[in-house]
Amino acid sequence: MAANDQPVRVALVGAGEIAEVAHLPAWSAAGDARVDVLVDPNQERAQRIAAEFGIPNCAVDFEELLQSGDVDAVDICTPPHLHAPMVLNALDAGLHVLVEKPMATNLLDGEAIARAARASGKTVMIAENWLFSSARREAEEIIRKHALGQPFLVKARHESSLYVASTGGAPAWTFSPDTAGGGYLMQAGIHTVALIEAMVGPFQEVSGYTSAGNTPPDGFLESTAVLTALFESGALGSLAFTARSQHLGPRRLGLELFFDKGSLELDVWTGRVSYTVEGRQTTVEDANSSMGFAEEISHFVHCLRTGSEPETSPARLLSSLKTVFAAYESARTGNSVRPSNVASTPAPAGAKEVDASGD
Repeated sequence: MAANDQPVRVALVGAGEIAEVAHLPAWSAAGDARVDVLVDPNQERAQRIAAEFGIPNCAVDFEELLQSGDVDAVDICTPPHLHAPMVLNALDAGLHVLVEKPMATNLLDGEAIARAARASGKTVMIAENWLFSSARREAEEIIRKHALGQPFLVKARHESSLYVASTGGAPAWTFSPDTAGGGYLMQAGIHTVALIEAMVGPFQEVSGYTSAGNTPPDGFLESTAVLTALFESGALGSLAFTARSQHLGPRRLGLELFFDKGSLELDVWTGRVSYTVEGRQTTVEDANSSMGFAEEISHFVHCLRTGSEPETSPARLLSSLKTVFAAYESARTGNSVRPSNVASTPAPAGAKEVDASGD
């Protein structure tokens, strides 16, 4: 483990898009940590990205890295089916872990991560950047300042063109249940679920509806999902997700909350927050808005240094994983499902195979 006066030594595993456009720029801005190793089987890509970010070493073998003693922590940016085995192996090696969402492709593995994190004494954190976004921080300050209280209605939408081939499409792993764990609800909608749970509280019951549409190659993973929800607080909610939006312009990542004393709408992508109190509408535009990547890295390093529990620890975010699986069960059965009643299921075949291919 790095001494408190030395930077935390990090290995980033998986030289994919999320690593290149989000995690590595965030690590570059972190003053108390550095990425020393980039791990990926595609060495040509890894070396190009390592040169871009000044990373001194590249590696292919994840298991060999874990035993090297060269790093204090790993940042796992691989496809979702590799998250659980890599997290568990890293904890066995005595390392701290940051892992991209979703933490696992099934509830059994998610629960195993939560148990192992508690037992390890190490910092384990899910990279759920929306919870660290500037829009969320601004929204919660407005709610506190104006004493808006608890919302009674929640409306959310998460729209992108991820599954639209003409816009560039998505990586091949996103179209297999064995590697992705689910379609757009699992891959992206879980962001919205986690944010809502952080701001509104737990889901008590959900009803889910899904549509596969033209999802290549086999069309069996949902590209569109709609959820209706009852929260433990008594609030009601409607959530809509689609990866088939044909609109031009940025993604639409809206969350609208209705209170007795006003309403509030935020967009994580743009950082824009608009609220109405006593009949007066105000819009906050932040020129330095953030989707939370730098903030989540800073929080991870802080928790690692202090031993405090991350806001997005596996134990805390297990509920959002349960909510997604409750929605899938509802869509399958036609019945409303309580996330608290969702049973663990065995990991799919091949889920324990470990590779370092990028997300």
